[in-house]
Amino acid sequence: MSIATIEGFARGFVDAPYPGSETGVAGLNGFYFGYGVGGPPVDNHLQYVMIAPGGPSIDLTPGADLGPLGAGPGRISLGYRDEDHGDSEDRYFYRTSHTMLSANIARRYQVRDLGVVGVETRPLPPELRRTGPRPRNQFVAIAGFRVFFTGNRDHHLDRLAVTINDDETYTVAFHDKKPDDVYAYAIDFVKVSGFLLDYRLRQVSGSAKGYDIVDIGPDSGRAMVLRGFDFNFRYADHHLREIGVLRVGSNLQVIYGDKNGDDRFDYTVKWAEVGQRLPEWATEVQPAMAMAETGA
Repeated sequence: MSIATIEGFARGFVDAPYPGSETGVAGLNGFYFGYGVGGPPVDNHLQYVMIAPGGPSIDLTPGADLGPLGAGPGRISLGYRDEDHGDSEDRYFYRTSHTMLSANIARRYQVRDLGVVGVETRPLPPELRRTGPRPRNQFVAIAGFRVFFTGNRDHHLDRLAVTINDDETYTVAFHDKKPDDVYAYAIDFVKVSGFLLDYRLRQVSGSAKGYDIVDIGPDSGRAMVLRGFDFNFRYADHHLREIGVLRVGSNLQVIYGDKNGDDRFDYTVKWAEVGQRLPEWATEVQPAMAMAETGA
């Protein structure tokens, strides 16, 4: 499994080549959006957040009054913007990475809805639920997402969540302190399954101001795929400067804050560490080959 990564500066939307994403099925590895990076701290209202890697995704809501989420092959579309995103204070830095999973074990599916208010929790579609003779050998993660307030309105933000729950539901939240503003969302899921699939589902929760750095242990050798994030300011809503989830070595960086970074937020981040087991015959053959090579 390889990692595709892109970073840069933009205003509004990005549509760019995504080196390393041409082959395989994308699963979100990490992301960051931040205003005022490399200069004076800046924050803004928020209207739109999007991560949309290229590649085929099966549309499970074809009748939705909202266009499909996605980009062209080998490309990515990104967005982090307020209502008026053309001046110097709207310039942001982005960094996004995806784990490119084998097409033998992964397939993408997409759901969309328009006219949502507050917090929305729904069952995963049947195509994404655990089925078959080995239901434990499968899980669902996130490839990309899009959330935005309709009518080109922007707001302070209290809670932002796109997460897969343990009871085979998913939750989306996008609102200020009074959750009565209409928004739309699209989620690009990736279902990962396989007889030799080796994975661990993990999550961390906590509370911090601006950002938190969590020691999650050394690299297991498995690839990381995000299964969800939930950021929630504890006491009020705020302008947003930066949001993100990034793994750096043995640390997970969780970021959600305005330009002062002094407002407490609660968070939960979920992910899977994905690898592949060797078949039993391979574990038997390898020691025999090693003995033959050493002449033992």
